Amino acid sequence: MATPLVPLLLQLFLLILLLISIHQSHTSTASTIQLPFSIYPYSLSVTDFGATGDGLHYDTAAIQSAIKACPTSHHIQCHVTFPPGTYLTRTLFLKSGVVLDIKENATLLGCTKMEDYPKELREWYVVVAENASDVGITGGGVVDGHGLGFVKRFNERKNVMVSWNTTGACLGDECRPRLVGFIDCKNVRVWNITLTEPAYWCLHIVRCENTSIHDVSIYGNFNTPNNDGIDIEDSNNTVITRCHIDTGDDAICPKTYTGPLYNLTVTNCWIRTKSSAIKLGSASSFDFKGLIFDSITIVQSHRGLGLQIRDGGNVSDITFSNINISTRYYDPSWWGRAEPIYVTTCPRDSSVKEGSISNVVFINITANSENGVFLSGSKHGLLSNLRFINVNLTYRRWTNYSGGLIDYRPGCQGLVNHSIAGIIMEHIEGLEVENVNMRWSDHQSGHWNNPLDFRPSTMKFHLQLLLYSLLDLVEIPAPIIAVKSLGGALTPNCPKLGRRMLAKALDMNKTLYKSIPNFDGSKHGLLSNLRFINVNLTYRRWTNYSGGLIDYRPGCQGLVNHSIAGIIMEHIEGLEVENVNMRWSDHQSGHWNNPLDFRPSTSFFLSALMHVVASKVLCFTARDELEELWKKLTVIEEEGEDIVLGSISTRVAKEAGKTAES
Repeated sequence: MATPLVPLLLQLFLLILLLISIHQSHTSTASTIQLPFSIYPYSLSVTDFGATGDGLHYDTAAIQSAIKACPTSHHIQCHVTFPPGTYLTRTLFLKSGVVLDIKENATLLGCTKMEDYPKELREWYVVVAENASDVGITGGGVVDGHGLGFVKRFNERKNVMVSWNTTGACLGDECRPRLVGFIDCKNVRVWNITLTEPAYWCLHIVRCENTSIHDVSIYGNFNTPNNDGIDIEDSNNTVITRCHIDTGDDAICPKTYTGPLYNLTVTNCWIRTKSSAIKLGSASSFDFKGLIFDSITIVQSHRGLGLQIRDGGNVSDITFSNINISTRYYDPSWWGRAEPIYVTTCPRDSSVKEGSISNVVFINITANSENGVFLSGSKHGLLSNLRFINVNLTYRRWTNYSGGLIDYRPGCQGLVNHSIAGIIMEHIEGLEVENVNMRWSDHQSGHWNNPLDFRPSTMKFHLQLLLYSLLDLVEIPAPIIAVKSLGGALTPNCPKLGRRMLAKALDMNKTLYKSIPNFDGSKHGLLSNLRFINVNLTYRRWTNYSGGLIDYRPGCQGLVNHSIAGIIMEHIEGLEVENVNMRWSDHQSGHWNNPLDFRPSTSFFLSALMHVVASKVLCFTARDELEELWKKLTVIEEEGEDIVLGSISTRVAKEAGKTAES
């Protein structure tokens, strides 16, 4: 009879294992082979050591005894299990190889008394592991920090919390225990667990290597300050995925206090917070590098994606991708002003140097926000090589909180009054934007002053801007950066412009001197469908005649005082720009106030969609359905060395033919 195949395969498998075992027994003792955890972990129940699980009596001694009883072998994973019940405890200390296995309907409940925690501030946790390896928490149950027991006074704006600063162990109002901490550990795993109501930070990863956090739910009281979701501090090779975080303070917060932070990956998470959903910093004494945030949903948070560098560390090689963001205003006592994207570097105080932020990519981002994007470097801490690709921004107000503030906190300038803008930028060395759309929904554009606001910066600053993948502004010295209000009061009409005139500049690949393009429509005589392709503008003063005037003559407004700008625009319904370069020669940029000045316009124009298409064209369009009105038309007047866009006149209308009349 033939020998069955399965027993033969089993014998062969056992023989291979035996040979491996013999080989390992003869290897040098100087070379130790680290085996993985056992497939079937060793298990101890806390009830076998006397735990009651009634929620009234301390079970700390019984739980700690179960942890101590776990084998110390590196080859065995020991699960300390918690059957259904509520286990009241003081601080628990894990050791290597131990995983707390808190079963469904089981809760590990922290204490609220100061004497229930160690004397050392660094050990103020409900559960902590220090200098351990192969440790974790799982089981489907709950770890509860009893956070509401630390509320001194409930307040819908922000709860006032108990502080243990009388111990002298810490200062200020943040002296409360954290929930779960891993300090100087390797191979940490936290999965399939709910962490709820921390009194302070919830899950704290400190100087750890190889950490996996997945399928974790975190819930903190929405009015409690400092109850961060996950704080990753000075740790490398960390993966966070499939987590649900709903808390009052920052949700996922990488920090650097004593060393750099590398290789953090966060994917497939859902977040709601009264502060920042993702925040790098503000503790930032060392570098951040190689961070990826992908497939994240951020809901009704005070700030979406935040880089808050305050302590001299440098940030590089960061990717944010496939993220949906909804941000709104909350009480200003919480940091944040509803920014969907917030990238800042400035010193916390005068004793701290400025860090830098470089090589940050935002790709496939959709945001619905009450405020705009804020990109702010500092004098010696520039933002460089930021890229925005396939970004859709919709601006809509739906709360009653006041806007008009920029939030630099902590430190720096604090809260600063400033008009609202779609994107505010300062101290940027390189910015590339491709296929970015801004929309002002529900005819609320009157709340907004600018689509783009280039804040004042330094003489040495150069902005290399590929704007909306369409507009190339190369080497713009920064005292010129302030895009003024797109909106506000109506300007007087030019009655002579009785119809909408059309102009088109094609292939103007020449260098312009002296003249400043001034595109000025009127309330009922809009400029529409202007196109600039391959245009090089060099601005240089060499006469003594004063500037600072706009010339509407004849008629209209006459001569009007106004600061000098590279391009001044008002009452424009369609503008497309491809490969346009502005340069200020001979270091004369101090004469100029703005590279772009969007002059006051009508509400109709403000409700326009700032639309970006992938073909390197910037479009400000008032309607989605722009008609194809005209044939190619080039209007150029040459005067010596000057080349200026011809005046929009009856001659132009005649050349445009019937389409202009329509």
